[in-house]
Amino acid sequence: MPSIHLPYVNIALDAFGLLVMVIVLLSCVNEHVRNSRGTSKPFMLLLVFIIATLISDLLSWIGEGRIELSNLTTVSNTAAVCFSYISIVCFMFFLRETINNKSKLLSAMIWSFGVLSIVTTMFLVANAFYGYAFYVDELGHYVRVEDMMMSIIYLQFP
Repeated sequence: MPSIHLPYVNIALDAFGLLVMVIVLLSCVNEHVRNSRGTSKPFMLLLVFIIATLISDLLSWIGEGRIELSNLTTVSNTAAVCFSYISIVCFMFFLRETINNKSKLLSAMIWSFGVLSIVTTMFLVANAFYGYAFYVDELGHYVRVEDMMMSIIYLQFP
């Protein structure tokens, strides 16, 4: 039985997810144009950032293990995580709009999560230059650092 090469599986799954998200986004745009109420803007922004996350992840897997694409791997990994944090913030705005609850507690939670996401995004951008949590080695492979605390901050901060 032939072995399964993990990057190819991830590329296929990202491509499939990207196709599904594009279909959903086009359907929402069509509904937004036809219907006076339309689809909510936070939901459509959520879809756009999910698509950006999938494209970035797809590019990072394409560059995995290829020395000439090591810069692409670093940038696309950083972008994928940043876009995923922005997607979470968009999802929270969508929930607030859907729940139709204008409470101060919900607004404070969304605001604080947004601040944490901004701090995390700044950390990730700095990581692209200094390699605090991950780096791309000389062979073009994505490598997490040994420091457990930096991995926790990178993956779990917000």
